[in-house]
Amino acid sequence: MTRTPTKLAALLMLLVGTAVAPATAHATDHVAAPAADTGQTYRIVEAGSGNVLGAMRSGDDPPMTVDAYADNPDQLWRIADAGDGYSEIVNDGTGKALSTVNGGSGNGAVVHLWDYLTTFPDQHWKITDSPDSTVTLANQGTGDRLLSTDDGATTAGTATQLWDQVDGRAGQTWKLVPTTLTRDITVHTGDVVNKVPKTTVATGMEDVNHEIYGGIYSQMIYGEAFQEPAADPGVSGMWRSFTTGSARATYALADPFKGSQSQRLQFTSGSGSVGVENRGLNRQGLSVVAGRPYDGKVTLRAQTPQRVRLSFQNADGSKVYAHTTVTTSGTGWKTYSFSLKPSNADAHARFAIELTAPATVDAGYAFVEPGAWGRYKGLHVRKDVADAMVAQGLKAIRFGGCANSGCGDVPDYKWKTMTGDPVNRPVTKGFWYPYESNGWGIFDFLQLGEAMGIQAVPSLNIDESPSDIADLMDYLYGPTSTRWGAQRAADGHPAPYTAKRFELGNEDAVDETYWNKFKALADVIWSRDPSIKLVVGDFTYSDVITDPFHVTGGGKVNTLAAHQKILELAKQYGAEADFDIHLWTGQTDGVLGQIKALDSYAYWLGRLAPGARYKVVVFELNADSHDQARALANAYAINALQQRPDVDVVSSANALQVEGQNDNGWDQGLVFMTQSQVWGQPPYYVDRMKASSYRPNAVRTELTGTDDSVFDATSMISDDRRSLSIDVVNSSAQPLEYTATLDAFTAAGDATVTTLSARPNATNTSTNPLNVAPVTSSLTPDPGGHTFTYVFPAYSYTSLQLNGGTPAAGGR
Repeated sequence: MTRTPTKLAALLMLLVGTAVAPATAHATDHVAAPAADTGQTYRIVEAGSGNVLGAMRSGDDPPMTVDAYADNPDQLWRIADAGDGYSEIVNDGTGKALSTVNGGSGNGAVVHLWDYLTTFPDQHWKITDSPDSTVTLANQGTGDRLLSTDDGATTAGTATQLWDQVDGRAGQTWKLVPTTLTRDITVHTGDVVNKVPKTTVATGMEDVNHEIYGGIYSQMIYGEAFQEPAADPGVSGMWRSFTTGSARATYALADPFKGSQSQRLQFTSGSGSVGVENRGLNRQGLSVVAGRPYDGKVTLRAQTPQRVRLSFQNADGSKVYAHTTVTTSGTGWKTYSFSLKPSNADAHARFAIELTAPATVDAGYAFVEPGAWGRYKGLHVRKDVADAMVAQGLKAIRFGGCANSGCGDVPDYKWKTMTGDPVNRPVTKGFWYPYESNGWGIFDFLQLGEAMGIQAVPSLNIDESPSDIADLMDYLYGPTSTRWGAQRAADGHPAPYTAKRFELGNEDAVDETYWNKFKALADVIWSRDPSIKLVVGDFTYSDVITDPFHVTGGGKVNTLAAHQKILELAKQYGAEADFDIHLWTGQTDGVLGQIKALDSYAYWLGRLAPGARYKVVVFELNADSHDQARALANAYAINALQQRPDVDVVSSANALQVEGQNDNGWDQGLVFMTQSQVWGQPPYYVDRMKASSYRPNAVRTELTGTDDSVFDATSMISDDRRSLSIDVVNSSAQPLEYTATLDAFTAAGDATVTTLSARPNATNTSTNPLNVAPVTSSLTPDPGGHTFTYVFPAYSYTSLQLNGGTPAAGGR
């Protein structure tokens, strides 16, 4: 068994707004080997010294040690039946199982904690009574070697291992002492710790894994500009050639309409037809709906007028669902509009450009999209995808990432390439795809935000020139009498845009070089409009910052000197500078440590330039997964960040993903899709639940008897104090029962309980899109409406919503 150790974050600072008190555990006498009872906790006491087995060391994958008991849930254990006389021994604080490192079985194998994997024998223990009222714990995977202390030492801090039973050796016998653990959640509804921004429910998008092209963009053709290297001889790579009847053809990649090549079709002899066909993203097929109109454009060139047939067909071309004909002008490149209405529905259709008589025609661009029926509010956006994002409850979206900076050379990512008629926009080399058509870019994104009624934050290339940024200000906000204001109107948006937040770069080294580039652009922007919020494209921080000019764990940053200059510049203009920090949220382990580092980062921002206005924005909760474990980590991070006054937007990367087309890694989309279907992944439902539970005031929430790295609660109350939500993350492997006390709030009626619970690696698929989905139930508070008891399932995110209010004077 190979298991890679996971770094456990050191808990270096208290969470703002969430107080964690030690467990209250009352010991009784040792008991014999217990029957399985996951509700009972035990101290496992080394018989000779009285020290207690626990997970008390920090660092990378630490061993279990024996230490003096400290009222810590990491020193308490649950015992469950594993079958065949063996037990699973689970740490109460972490929810992880007592195991050996990498399944080691020999003498000296180190004992640690790991997720319970059911079938691995090193996680199964035989508990055997001894005549002296102690027990031994024998490991199934090792020939029943015993849980032992290193070299028989029993002093506090001694690590544990496996060893053969040796008569008289200390550190091999233990007492199981049952405890009564008090687990409490106390919600202090009158103690507001933060005014929560609605924008803590947000997602980001760029073209990773075809979020845009082949994803939300309503354009059905993939490879629309014929730029991909040939697959069939002489045929652009996303297209294939075909002939019917006795027709003979030649194909070539000819002089381009744009980019480096266009597609030449030549019908040389015979009868029938010759053509090229496209099946969408990576040739997965086009989804067409019977009786619905589709609109298109095709750019063609021929030396003389020629008839060109355009059609929807089934996958092998044996059935034609719709067709039309355009006649070329014979005067060079020209774009022709057309419409098609298929007679049949087909999720795997193709689009064909076809000659039915001898001729030579060049194709430079092709575009097909659903009519208004299939687009979101008239935009070039798939309606089903946008509808899913609306249902997600998003309050902000971000456009950018590696596509525009921070991960590689992207000199072609410039705003001007995204203006004008998409037919004529240049083909550029993108970070995620080398043949970007720029058909859907920054301004399409801003229009999507407007249509959804939410904040849209685009990222700009930090290497844009100041003169081009001055033009951008005119394009966004200028009157139509200006050159670029007129271009905005020509592009279909005569009114000025309303966006007032822009990111400069992404995941950059925020150093002297970045500062000089930032200042050059900020001077242009802030001199025009100091109400625009500029976001610094920073990256990640893993270590708490104690000296802002000597930073460790900052990735590309080792000092906040450039940050100080940016804050001073913002203060000079009376503007706000925001700073984008990214968190890793593949699992809850390690998230708390990053939050602590973020706390220290925000602390120093407030002291480097007193009086400067700033916020921390988290534009990427990042992972390489879209499963339940990632959902819980996202929920944990959002919970924590909703309590922090310095944090504004919290956005999960990435918003979208096409199933089966994971070309770029970063397998982390929240909304999944095929060409004909859309569904949510577990982290999607976290956002939806968070949107539902939103109240504008985060209140102090105190936890007792918990490990705050795996269990967390955030509570929010409405301005009128009539509605309260409590959002709880339990990422441990055990269900945990808590008693909640509502201070200065009386619940009226039942609480609505929404729970998202599943095994950590569970996901949703096109064939089982609701495998993981929220379940709603109700909970009746105790008489009086001030307390209730609830069992939070293992691996769960639970949102409880209560109506009521502040009790009358003299009440609790």
